[in-house]
Amino acid sequence: MVIVWYLFYSRRLTVDIFSQLLDPIHLPLLFMSGAAFIVAQMLAAFRLVFLLRMIDLRLSFPHVFKLTMIGSFFNIVIPGMVGGDIVKGAYLFKIENDRRGRSSGIVLMDRVMGFVALLFIGTVSIIYLYFWKRETLLPYINELKVVILTSVGMLMLFALFVLFGKKRQFRMKAKAVASALFKETIFYHMTYAIGALTKRRREPAYAFCISLGVHAISLAGLLVLIRLLPGDLPDIAALTAVSSIVLLFGIIPVTPGNIGWTELVASIGWSVVGSAAGGIIFFYWRIVSILFSLPGGLLYLLPGNDILWRQAEANDPGETAQK
Repeated sequence: MVIVWYLFYSRRLTVDIFSQLLDPIHLPLLFMSGAAFIVAQMLAAFRLVFLLRMIDLRLSFPHVFKLTMIGSFFNIVIPGMVGGDIVKGAYLFKIENDRRGRSSGIVLMDRVMGFVALLFIGTVSIIYLYFWKRETLLPYINELKVVILTSVGMLMLFALFVLFGKKRQFRMKAKAVASALFKETIFYHMTYAIGALTKRRREPAYAFCISLGVHAISLAGLLVLIRLLPGDLPDIAALTAVSSIVLLFGIIPVTPGNIGWTELVASIGWSVVGSAAGGIIFFYWRIVSILFSLPGGLLYLLPGNDILWRQAEANDPGETAQK
């Protein structure tokens, strides 16, 4: 709440933005942005379906999309945009009757794939800004160098993990270490699921490409809202690059759903490339995300919620085979 108060106190956000948002003439733009949000969630659900099949847990797309929407809702109310992962992990854990914890490892890798893709987009964006907008970023050059070196280092670590994970000897040693540390606990089965994704390099590559699509569609939905602002449109390429970096920093858990924190980072980031509307646009995007993720909250409160998941378990061929 302190960050939100500061945003209004510093005039980065004003009361006028609400009347601008609620203007009936802008409803088509809001629905376009919301449609992009839903499509991104559908693509994220497809990624999770794809990854779950690596451990022979075959759930239908409608069930996983429902779970993704519930997770999207909980991302709003739990700090750091990880609340949805906790809820998804809990739901999937409930329907595992054998080697419980494998799905939790998949949910973790699902988040990692999303993060790595966002890290890649953020790194490309920093390189773009460094070479083509350097004159506007001179006061932040040293900070940008630190961020890009950190990003490249993390991307290289992930690439090495995927490359070595293909080697049977490496997997056997990792399995032995996990067995010694975790025995037959949930953490051991989590490491098994993570290892299952590295047996073939195509699966992480496909998941990475899907994640790029999720972030690209989300950025498109965000930037559609620029048309709500009066006057000429700013430099879209620069704002796209800055926005991807803002989303990257928005992962850092600060407030519930990072409310206020993301808007503050956006207002600072956009001001670097000459726009004062960063906080406003990201505030609009938050409202769109909340409105279009409310169905996830309703699904969570549905009286027959557990029945649907028991049906998913009963109809799951992967679980049936294991039994």
